[in-house]
Amino acid sequence: MQLGDGTNLRDRRRDLAAAATDRLLSLHPDFRTLIRPDEKQECVDDLALHVLFLADAAALDSPEIFEEYVAWTKTLLDARGVPASRLHAHLAALADILPRRVASPLSDTAAACLRGVLEHFDDLPAGPDSFLDERRPLGPLARRFTHALLALRRDEGSRLISEALDAGTSVEDIYLDVFQPTLHEVGRLWQLNGISVAHEHYCTAAIQLLMGELHPRLIGPPRPPRRAVATCVTGELHELGLRMVTDFLDHAGWETHFVGASLPAKSVVDLLIETGSPVLCISVTFATHLMRAAELIGEARAEPACADVGIVVGGRAFSRSPFLWRRMGANAWARDAREAVAACEALIAQIQE
Repeated sequence: MQLGDGTNLRDRRRDLAAAATDRLLSLHPDFRTLIRPDEKQECVDDLALHVLFLADAAALDSPEIFEEYVAWTKTLLDARGVPASRLHAHLAALADILPRRVASPLSDTAAACLRGVLEHFDDLPAGPDSFLDERRPLGPLARRFTHALLALRRDEGSRLISEALDAGTSVEDIYLDVFQPTLHEVGRLWQLNGISVAHEHYCTAAIQLLMGELHPRLIGPPRPPRRAVATCVTGELHELGLRMVTDFLDHAGWETHFVGASLPAKSVVDLLIETGSPVLCISVTFATHLMRAAELIGEARAEPACADVGIVVGGRAFSRSPFLWRRMGANAWARDAREAVAACEALIAQIQE
């Protein structure tokens, strides 16, 4: 990985975006009629975000991260009536100015990544299918629960969960087979312009509230030295997936220190030392925060008191590049809360050998 060069490219993203915007308007004079003077800054902002994802994908040697981002953006814009050709033109303008503006091994990697996406732009996958699968054991319940929340009927959603629990469904299955697909489906619907941001936030808050109500059912007897610190990296605000992990660890008898969203790396390392926790769980949803995860892992490894801490990573940002965790220096990657518990238990077993 080329983390230092990645930071440099990140720092220059505004300049690169401004240059790419000027190049875009020179290559496509017709865009001048589409982009009013007061909207030019929005164009620069969009291109700066493209540079951010590109810089991190190149620094982490994971071009698939940028490819997924472009595919996601393409679907997002299409759902809002913006033609894909507009995004292609933006990326082409960036590809045109990048080699002349930045000269480094990383910029060569970034340029190659950008060219690869442009060459296969038309073949990028469309938006994901629904995450609600009626064929799964709790599929029908997940669909009814999702529809209740989208209709702003939290009480009805709560009733559905209570009935399922009374019928013998485990809290763990509710988390993984109802809450998790609902969260994914809500995110998909927002991407497709099917719901508003307000509806997305309502659904997330409702699930967070229900998890708080169910948490006492998951507390198990402590079994020292099973302790873990769980955190999202600086800037990462999506913490519900990590909250599921700590709830599952609590059920398995762990003593967890859940610190939630956007904690600075030094504070995480200090807490590891203070609590003597042998395991650190890190969650990353947005790929633009992967660099922060790499930096946090680096800081933990550099601290002698934390050098042997087992690190488990997870979250959507890792799903497209399943071996990235190894290159970052983590000990394990988990796709969901159940896998995270298994990974943590395996690390403890290794420590105790």
